[in-house]
Amino acid sequence: MDEGSLSAAVKKLHISQPALSLQLKKLEEKLGCEVLERTARGVRPTAIGKLVYEMSLDILARANKLQVLVQKHLELGEGRIDCHGEVGTFEKIILPIMKDFSFSYPKIDVFLKEESREAILNNLEKGKADIAIFIDDDQSIRNLNGISEKIFTVSQTLYLIASPNHSLSRLARALEKVNKKLLPFHLNGFPLIMWADGKRNFILKSLEKKSITPTIVSEVISEEVMLSLVAQEQGLAFVEKVPPQMEVLSIEEWSLECQYTITLTQRILAPAAHKFLSYIYAHYGSVYVE
Repeated sequence: MDEGSLSAAVKKLHISQPALSLQLKKLEEKLGCEVLERTARGVRPTAIGKLVYEMSLDILARANKLQVLVQKHLELGEGRIDCHGEVGTFEKIILPIMKDFSFSYPKIDVFLKEESREAILNNLEKGKADIAIFIDDDQSIRNLNGISEKIFTVSQTLYLIASPNHSLSRLARALEKVNKKLLPFHLNGFPLIMWADGKRNFILKSLEKKSITPTIVSEVISEEVMLSLVAQEQGLAFVEKVPPQMEVLSIEEWSLECQYTITLTQRILAPAAHKFLSYIYAHYGSVYVE
C-alpha cells in the first residue's frame, strides 16, 4: 500500500508480480472481500484493506518485539527461573550461589518459593516450577515419575550436639576414656530440639530406623534459637555446623547424612534455568551426578 502500485511493491519485496498477485488473491479469498481497489493509476486500499493494513503493521511490530525478546532470553540478557524447595533447602543449596549469579546476570529474575513437598510436586506437574529441591529421606523421592527428573544430590552430615554439661556429654566423655561410644539406645527418651523445616521428617525417620524414640520438646526454624536452647541444656539438636562450646555426640556405627535432592521439570528448560543449574554444579563440583 505504501508503494501505490504492484510493480513498485514487487521491486521493494524482490519477488515477481505473479507471486505477489497470487498472495493477494489468496488473502482476499480467505477474507471473503477485496483489500485493494485497482485503478488506472495503480492500486489503493479498500476500507477493509486499510483495516488489514493497520492491523498487519501492529502484528509485524509485535513479531519484531518478540524476536528481540527471545534473543535476549537466548543470550541471557533477560529471563526468569522458578525454583521451589522444601523449607530449609534454599539456605543450603541456593543462597551460596545467588550473589555471584545475580551479579553476572542482573536481568534474570530468580523466584524462590519454600513450600511443602506435596505443593512442590503439584507445581512441577503443572509446569510452574523449573527447579525443585527436596530433603530426601534416604529413599528415592517418590511420585516423581512423569513429573520431574532427578539430577543430583548434595550430601550434608548432621551432627548431634549437646551442652558440655549435659548428662549425655558427660557419659560420652567417660565412654571415650575406655575407647567406647554412645549407643543408639542411650538417646531414647532424651529431649530433642527439632527443626521445623524439611529436615524434620528426615531426622525422625532416621531415628526410627535405629529404634530411637526421642522426646521432642521444641520445634524451631531459627538456628540461633536452637543453639540457645541447647546451651541452656533444654535438649539435644542435629546441626550442620558445630558451634564453639558445644560437644558432638558420636554414636557407635551411626552417622546422619542428609541428602538434598535437586530435580528438574520435564519440560524444556529456558537458557536462564540451564545457566542457574551450571552455577549449582560449579559450587558443588564434587557431587555425584545422576
